Amino acid sequence: MCSLTISQQRTFEMFLSSELRETICAVTPKFEENLKRAFQNEGFRRENLAEKKDRLHPLDDVLFTVGDNIIELRDLKLTKTPDFRISSLSADFSMLTLHVTINLGNLRVEGDYEANNKTLQYFFPIVHTGKVRITFENVIATGRIGMFIKEDSFIVEHYDLTYTPRDVTVLVLYKEESSDIRVENEISRQKVEDTIALTFWLELKDTLTNLLHRQLQAVIVEESLNELFGENDTELRTHANQLVLKANRLVDSLLCTAKSEIVSEGARILEAPHLSVIFKGRHPCQQQGLLEARDGYIQDLSTLSRCNNFSFYENEKEVIVYGCLNMREFKYGYEHYNGRHVKALVGGSIRGMIYRNKIFLKLSLSKSHEHCLTQLETIQFRSVNDIEVIVSGLGSLSWLARNVKTWMIGNLRNEVLIILENKIRNAFEYAIEITDCPAILID
Repeated sequence: MCSLTISQQRTFEMFLSSELRETICAVTPKFEENLKRAFQNEGFRRENLAEKKDRLHPLDDVLFTVGDNIIELRDLKLTKTPDFRISSLSADFSMLTLHVTINLGNLRVEGDYEANNKTLQYFFPIVHTGKVRITFENVIATGRIGMFIKEDSFIVEHYDLTYTPRDVTVLVLYKEESSDIRVENEISRQKVEDTIALTFWLELKDTLTNLLHRQLQAVIVEESLNELFGENDTELRTHANQLVLKANRLVDSLLCTAKSEIVSEGARILEAPHLSVIFKGRHPCQQQGLLEARDGYIQDLSTLSRCNNFSFYENEKEVIVYGCLNMREFKYGYEHYNGRHVKALVGGSIRGMIYRNKIFLKLSLSKSHEHCLTQLETIQFRSVNDIEVIVSGLGSLSWLARNVKTWMIGNLRNEVLIILENKIRNAFEYAIEITDCPAILID
């Protein structure tokens, strides 16, 4: 909803004194130059000090299905820390925002794969294994980064970035049966979505953003707010606080309505998709087994909360509000599972708890329409970490406990999070529809 037309609405941005505007114009070029130089120097320093093992960044194992085929990717790792190169950087102190374009060069993820066919294994039990190498060529990150003021320094918090590779190449390597001949097969695509890399792309982007954050935060915090703005720093602090209040007020209002809608729909607890996995026995046994889980659940969507302050950005065309939510209580499991391997038959329950998660939320209010249109631009899980999985009833197959955790995390990332995102998106779209968002932003 929006009761304000273009002719009625005034800008959402707060007034800045001419003195502060002049100071911003004077300090911005030097700040940008110093930040770019310090950022690159920090990258060189980290590269020189890092041990070889510190340059490898592990990713969670992946489990996904294509038709009747079950594919696992294991021991995935980003093989080197990106060499972040700033192509462009501009600071907008009036909006506490950095606009960046960063070149990450080529990125490579390596690991092992195992491919099975659920139907075929009943008649012709074979497993295909090998190595997989995915190369992302000439990756570019573009977008905005939110800044906040802490004591006498700036800190960076929210990364509204788009990562785009020029090409994605998937290479598989394996040996032929009873032969030492090494076989390589390769495909290339322009879009991540058209490759197997889609299964771990979100986690990879989160890893890249965390690495970027560490390097950027290490240098931006060295800039003194008082030295930059002198006696005008008090006004800038007040202005920054007003931006935060506006953003938080809008998000909190929508979040309250969205949670009420979730509860009224009975969507606090959702049904999880079935889990079905083919596995091999421990070495030297190569016989296959099957684990199937049902009566799955995901909860609790009513515990959605705002993690921290949201960022507020405005230009001539639109207002952008962005930041992170989380689920304070995030459980995912199965009341019943059955497993079989050789003569062993087992069954029990699987219970998982996700202790850390972040959901990126981005809202836009367009100024270019007759009515100030509010849209939900993005709702996406950025990270799920610190995951505990408890399996009961494994008995003689207790050695499968680690595998079950891997399968649960793989299923979580590739299926469960999509279900949650859709439910959260629907709830926020309902909240936006019945809320006068522009009126909330205008004091």
